Amino acid sequence: MSETKISYQMNGFTYILETYRDFLRITRDDKVIHVQYKRIKNPNDIGLKGINDIIGNFASYIEFCETEKPFRYCAFTDDEWARKTHVHCTIHYTLSNGQDFMDERHADTVNGEMRSADSTITKYECFIKNCSEEELKKSVKVVPWTREQLIDHLNAEAILKNSLKKK
Repeated sequence: MSETKISYQMNGFTYILETYRDFLRITRDDKVIHVQYKRIKNPNDIGLKGINDIIGNFASYIEFCETEKPFRYCAFTDDEWARKTHVHCTIHYTLSNGQDFMDERHADTVNGEMRSADSTITKYECFIKNCSEEELKKSVKVVPWTREQLIDHLNAEAILKNSLKKK
């Protein structure tokens, strides 16, 4: 599934940098330690670098990822438009000072309805989580929320997202 794959031995571990479309993943002995976009749009205070800078000095970027541990998680959403569905991804990071940072981008466009975007999102999630589709399906937990609990949760997420964008 990956387009680029670079392996590096350091401190007794095997680190692998892999790319898939616009995403970059770094694993340590098959455990995901960092995910980001290949290209960094704006200079940021987190310390993220673009793929060319990472490949140029992979060892120092591994040290950055291991010490700072900025990556937290990715969230995918889809948005249906006329005859196509846009897939968006938000990557959440936490700075060493505890401040949260989000990088949201358009990830893909799929022709057809939202159902056709599900398989595309599954491919992205499998790459980011370094698992197969079967393992991904097993790890999905259904949360038995009431309608009110779901509304409260979504409202809290929207408030957090808006407050982070203002900063």
